[in-house]
Amino acid sequence: QPPAALRGPLVALAAALLVLAPWLLYSQLTFGTVQQASGTMKMLWHDHAWAFMDPLHRWLDVVAQARTWLVMSLPGVHQNVITAAPVTTLWKLLVVVAATLVLSHPGPRQRGRALLTALAWPLLYYLLAGFVYASRFRDIQSWYGAVPTVVLSLTALAVAGLLMGHPDRLTRRCWSGLVMLLLVFHLPAQARQYGHWLERGLWPWQVDVHRSTLVLAERLPRAARVGAFNAGIPAYFGEQQVINLDGLVNLTAMRHWQTRSLDIYVQNAGLDYLIDETTALERATDFMRRPLQLEEVEQFPLRGWPGDPYRYVWRILPPLP
Repeated sequence: QPPAALRGPLVALAAALLVLAPWLLYSQLTFGTVQQASGTMKMLWHDHAWAFMDPLHRWLDVVAQARTWLVMSLPGVHQNVITAAPVTTLWKLLVVVAATLVLSHPGPRQRGRALLTALAWPLLYYLLAGFVYASRFRDIQSWYGAVPTVVLSLTALAVAGLLMGHPDRLTRRCWSGLVMLLLVFHLPAQARQYGHWLERGLWPWQVDVHRSTLVLAERLPRAARVGAFNAGIPAYFGEQQVINLDGLVNLTAMRHWQTRSLDIYVQNAGLDYLIDETTALERATDFMRRPLQLEEVEQFPLRGWPGDPYRYVWRILPPLP
């Protein structure tokens, strides 16, 4: 018999597994993996990057990835407490401050211990998820933290409600003042930042990719088959048929990544052009038996791109004999 404190979480876990079981079984039988292809690919990229690191740099890499998980909640947000405090960091601070205030007064100490016990589960979940992403995945995205952030947010709100009824008058006033400061300074600043993002685009280079896609729709032959690692915008807005090459939504390409034969897939797919940036091509080349033979046709600027700030159009030539 599990302890009484564990029965509730264990029942919730069993119910969650029961709901997920049909999808996991279908995914395994159909695609050979219980997770999405994107997860498989990002683990593959992670293992490839680690193959070139010594143990020290592997741990430093985990620390860097964990920092991304624990601190950065939105792309392009810097750790400026007043103007753009990351949402996840904000909620973690609220939880820590609230728990400290609860335990600082003798009266609610017993309630505080119970609260910390309840806090342990969502915090453990958040940290465990962060460790898994930091140690096994490459290219952590902001939306991975959506569910853990909701868990922390609800926990922080529960703590806030408890503190509003704190028997110590000074504690209640301090807590109310902290909440008001966050509302007065943080939320309008975040709203302004979001408005700025909506005006220029969350990632400025997306606008450039969209523009170049419309240009290429007119310049390339309509019947051309185009390959792209970052294929979302070209596939949606372009006129030519676009083949996803990074394997995130292409299981056939994913299997060629796994066997390091991506060049064979490009040949078999009958691609005429490759459109992307150099970083994606360089990573993919490590998963090819032989590099692709390419001829540069055109290039377009990519504002804000962290690597080579150009998007290239290459004509795919026949492989060397």
